[in-house]
Amino acid sequence: MDRARLRQLLDAHGRDAISFLAFDRGLELLALGDDACIAYHDTGSAWVTVGGPIGPRARLDGAYLAAREAAARAGRRLVWFGVETRPRLDWLAALHVGEQPIWDPADWSQVLAGSRSLREQLRRARAKGVRIRHFTAAEVQADAALLGKVRTLVERWFDSRPMAPMGFLVRVAPFERDATHGLLVAEVPQSGGTTRVVGILTAVPIPARDGLLFQDVLRDPDAPNGTVELLFDAAMRRAAAEGHRFATFGLAPLANVPSPVLAAIREVSAPLYDFDGLRRFKAKLRPGAWRPVHVLHDRQLGVASAVLEVLRAFAGRPGLWAFGIRTLRHRAPTVAAVLAALLVPWTAFLMLVDGRHFPSETVRHAWVVWDVLLGAGLTLLATRWRPWLARSLACAALLDLGVGTVQALVHNARHLPGHPSLLVVECLLIVLSLAAPAFAGWFLWTSARR
Repeated sequence: MDRARLRQLLDAHGRDAISFLAFDRGLELLALGDDACIAYHDTGSAWVTVGGPIGPRARLDGAYLAAREAAARAGRRLVWFGVETRPRLDWLAALHVGEQPIWDPADWSQVLAGSRSLREQLRRARAKGVRIRHFTAAEVQADAALLGKVRTLVERWFDSRPMAPMGFLVRVAPFERDATHGLLVAEVPQSGGTTRVVGILTAVPIPARDGLLFQDVLRDPDAPNGTVELLFDAAMRRAAAEGHRFATFGLAPLANVPSPVLAAIREVSAPLYDFDGLRRFKAKLRPGAWRPVHVLHDRQLGVASAVLEVLRAFAGRPGLWAFGIRTLRHRAPTVAAVLAALLVPWTAFLMLVDGRHFPSETVRHAWVVWDVLLGAGLTLLATRWRPWLARSLACAALLDLGVGTVQALVHNARHLPGHPSLLVVECLLIVLSLAAPAFAGWFLWTSARR
């Protein structure tokens, strides 16, 4: 299916808030007859779709079944992400994965009049000189200076995030989805008559409901307070002026989820993604209602497997392990701080452990001094990331690995205890003493270009 036909189907039948994201790069399209289709990401074991089928209401049940059969022929499971209206099909189970706030743009002036805190945030941003301008994506691309400023904002925003950039529906792509969707740019004046971009907000259409999804809402880490609120205010006023009847700020993931599996994921992921904070911020904008969003899956698949496939889609290729490594590299200064902290008890252990673990007391003292220096270097790296220092410490860690391996083979292997339990402990200590510098050397070297 070509993009022109996809646009026709979206204009007529795009109901889910995320339907228009079917245009995103990297997604695949599958025609379900002449008048329906799906857009999906192939994780390698499943198709994870963008909302439900795009087609006439009377065809939806058949489209769900046709997509299921097509996935089975391809050897894939099928998971539907971001569906707002649950179909009445016995073989489909629905999992509540969050809520999205909705507004009627025509009511925004009344909402603002009734919220002193919102008005104060707008006042603060305006007092700092923040101004909002509207562009189409094509206009931004034609303005090299503005395009560069927006790209700089995107890079700074990514650098401020705890996690590495994700894919699927949260990939930041303000210029790719459609040449006519709105792009609001927040700017502040600089010396010399120039301006700096401190925020952007894109508006993606929800055609079949005459609505808008506010997508790619980015704020510079140093933007004045109230910048996002000012962008949202401008977007709502523009939506009201254009006669849109519906607007949403997108999914607040894992908000009020009944599933214990999802609740556990929310708690474990809290250091990397503030699910509760995002929900609270969207609530401060006083939505008229909250609408549940679902993941649909075949009942035979099970909740845990469906959630895993969705996570794989958002992590992108080559998979969750690679995403985890990218996130570690993205947080390289934090990892350096953790490595420095771990060296403290390890160095203390070296000072107190039985001397038979070392060829001589001189060697023991050399290891202690070496680890103290490594810890100091890692602390400096955690304070301010310096690529040259990261490479230097990587070389030091690999030297640590090499010398430690020689000591383990020449000395420690010849002095292993005979008692089984002591032997296990001794071997674990040797493995730990070699694995830690191996990881540190690899990680620091591969992260040096961060």
